[in-house]
Amino acid sequence: MLGKKKIFSVLILVSLCLISVSAKNAADISATVKDRQTKQPIEFATVELLSAKDSLLGGCITDSKGYFEITPPVKTGKVRIRYLGYKDLEMAIKDRNLGTILMDEDSRQLNEVAVKGSARQNKIDRDVFAITKEMRAGTATSQELLGKLSGVNYNRYDKSISVNGSSKVLILIDGVEKDQQLAKTLSPERIERVEVIKDPVGKYATDGYTAVINIVLKKDYSGIDFYIGNTSFFDIAGNNGTQRFLQDYGNLNFTYTYKKLNLYMSGWGYGNNLQLPTDYIKKYGSVTTTSDPFDFDHPNGKMKDANGNVSVGGDYALSKNHTISAEVNWSGDRQNEKFTNNLTNSVNGNFLSRSSSETFTQGHNNNLTTTVSYNGKFGQKSTLTSDLRYAFGKGVSNNLYEQDNFSSLSYIDKSNHYLRFNVGYTYQFSPLLSLEAGYGLKNQDNTNKLSGASFTYHELKNRFSLYVSYQPLKQWKIKGGGILETYHQKYEGSSRDVNAFLPYFNLQYVPSQKFNVVAKYHTFADYPSMDQLTPFKTASDSLTWNIGNPDLKTAIYQKLGLEFHILNFLTIEPYYHFDNNRIASYVSQSGKYYFVGNVNADLYERYGVQANFTLPLSKYIFWQNSFDFYKNHLKYNGEGTTVKNSIINSTLVYVNPKIGLTTGAVLQKQLYKNAAIQGYTSDNNDMLILLISKSLMKQKLNMTLLYMPPVKMGLTYEQTIVTQTTNYYQQSRASLNLIKNLVLFEINYHFNAGKEVKKRESVPDGDASKKKPGGIGL
Repeated sequence: MLGKKKIFSVLILVSLCLISVSAKNAADISATVKDRQTKQPIEFATVELLSAKDSLLGGCITDSKGYFEITPPVKTGKVRIRYLGYKDLEMAIKDRNLGTILMDEDSRQLNEVAVKGSARQNKIDRDVFAITKEMRAGTATSQELLGKLSGVNYNRYDKSISVNGSSKVLILIDGVEKDQQLAKTLSPERIERVEVIKDPVGKYATDGYTAVINIVLKKDYSGIDFYIGNTSFFDIAGNNGTQRFLQDYGNLNFTYTYKKLNLYMSGWGYGNNLQLPTDYIKKYGSVTTTSDPFDFDHPNGKMKDANGNVSVGGDYALSKNHTISAEVNWSGDRQNEKFTNNLTNSVNGNFLSRSSSETFTQGHNNNLTTTVSYNGKFGQKSTLTSDLRYAFGKGVSNNLYEQDNFSSLSYIDKSNHYLRFNVGYTYQFSPLLSLEAGYGLKNQDNTNKLSGASFTYHELKNRFSLYVSYQPLKQWKIKGGGILETYHQKYEGSSRDVNAFLPYFNLQYVPSQKFNVVAKYHTFADYPSMDQLTPFKTASDSLTWNIGNPDLKTAIYQKLGLEFHILNFLTIEPYYHFDNNRIASYVSQSGKYYFVGNVNADLYERYGVQANFTLPLSKYIFWQNSFDFYKNHLKYNGEGTTVKNSIINSTLVYVNPKIGLTTGAVLQKQLYKNAAIQGYTSDNNDMLILLISKSLMKQKLNMTLLYMPPVKMGLTYEQTIVTQTTNYYQQSRASLNLIKNLVLFEINYHFNAGKEVKKRESVPDGDASKKKPGGIGL
């Protein structure tokens, strides 16, 4: 009976909310909200309608002129208005036309924001940061600004952005997916706020992103914005053989904004010249092959890779609430890697012979992508988004392995066609209840050719998603739903149909402004790649072959967590992740040969605790930290491995905006081990970075010098892979010694010429009742 009453109450609430969408009538409550001192209107102020017992009944937010208008539900007794940096204002409703409401600044809150550099709101599915000038101080690009947000890490070495330790992050600009390098190099002065969605839903979840960052720009600018930047890496200690130059990142952006039109062009390039010492030990039963140990003066691994990207796009506002965007993107890469080894061969520990081997990898890929997007708002409560993308790519992978009289050449020609369509709809019935629905279509064809043989893989996916957000009580919020995916696969004359359901659930409890907790259960799909599916064989040595598995299944990655937000600066989350179909490497034996392929493992587990916090030591000094301590375990067919990791990022920075000086230290302990079925693999790197940055020309020009001292402090400068079975053992290592004494020089230049085109003007007192219905419904 109690359950029926609750359902009945929800239905009544939904009905009342739908009725409230009707046109303005004489019973509507309206007012204009202004700053008491400046008399300027306050945009985006939160307006809440309360009962006599302070129960939330409805609400909206003010429009660009500080005006709101809303139909009050039954039992409405008073109104409460809140806005960051102002004292909460609460007043009884004595008249439907409240005229002009004046709000007072909260100096205590403003001081707190100035010290922290940002205001953070922990919502049920995201963190929202309002960016202040203190936060922008000492940052030359948006990626540096993002690195100041709690829970977000900017790696100055490889220019990556990670959230909660994962770099599978998509950055949006005003809710639209654009060139990622453009999104990382925006001017911090253009950014109004940032939304960090740590567990995305809908199309982002099925695209494999573990986090989405939405950068919201200011909308009051018209003109041009030009950016050019370059980062060069130099070896001053001779750790890169005879080569002093290691890597170089360069990029260029140009944006033109005029009224309803925004056009941009973005390009970047990357090149490296790395020389790494490597060694390995391989055991095949009684036979052992060992390479010579590290030779730091004459590294045996040489890599010369290059990547590039060019994007051209634009946005056009069809009206105030409807925008269409388009982008054309070309990307390409070249690989040229060579590893030579002198080998010692033995049988049962007795010397057999000396030999040499050479592994040569060369290839290139080119991709052309076109995307058209639409964002629209209908009325005050519903939004519609859609995007259509087509991509075409071609590439070549050339792998050569030679050892004495053995030689294997694999020349693989690759091509792919990709089509994606997404549409999403959101409707907000009331401040307490909203719905988000979506549909997605993906169609892709991939073909690999080797020595006259051809492998073609075709996949058609349909995605249906639905999520509901509901606040049943003042301190409780719920968001739940999921994704149903159906897809059809065809390859090698066979086909199969697969269904996958990806549930999502968040429950947030907010007892006070200083503490809240979110219980989470999320699922993500991990789809096998074309390289994992292709059955072609390539040699890694005279006895070991790499081979694909076309029978791989989609893995469903499941996450459980309990996220505690304390005092708006500390987040702690114990978690447990598992996957019963994880795609993992597995070594099998057939005769005297060993085959390295992929299987769907029986169980993958990861459990631990992660935390991030920012300590405002003063107005000009901040100390940001993130930690992740965990174990992961993987098993298949009775074999398995468990490893433990500790990932630490700590940044201590001093900023003096008066003289344009920034200095600090960054500790990145990010080398971690991934459990394998028969061993483990390690990835990423550890480093300590000392930096000093100086702004010139009214902060348009920024020069930064970074140095990586050769310290230990528990840091590791080797990547290791270990594989062990009953009759097979391999340990390979790559030295990252070149990081020691590495020097980075970075220069950025921002030029903009334009003007503010939308000034906020106060609404004359008494005019509020004459305005058309306004405000933005929550």
